[in-house]
Amino acid sequence: MRKNTLILIIFNLINSSTQFIIVIILSRFLNTNDYATFRQLFLPFEVAAPLLGLGLSSSIFYFFPRFEKKNKILHIIFCLVFLTCLIFQILLNIGLGDLISNNFQNQALSNYFYLLGTFSFLSIANTIMYSY
Repeated sequence: MRKNTLILIIFNLINSSTQFIIVIILSRFLNTNDYATFRQLFLPFEVAAPLLGLGLSSSIFYFFPRFEKKNKILHIIFCLVFLTCLIFQILLNIGLGDLISNNFQNQALSNYFYLLGTFSFLSIANTIMYSY
């Protein structure tokens, strides 16, 4: 138990410090327009994240004691998250990305939306692993 707690604390510290350092570095080296593009890139994910995650990180606490094969629930949840993130990426590719970049009046966003599906999956998977 102590070993798992220590690993979780170290992982949280690394994760938080990495996010903090990235913001410092990007705000220092990017000009105003590029930094705005960076911030606007992740805004659609922040809005869609509750829908993409489907509350699965919270459902682990409910379903985990009921499953005999503990790894199977993790596999099922990752498959569901992958499918929702894939649908999100497809929507971005078929027109949602253009709509978002037009609303922000920032056409440079269209060049980076291909990264958002992968980021979405990794971010939500990270949240699920915290809960697991």
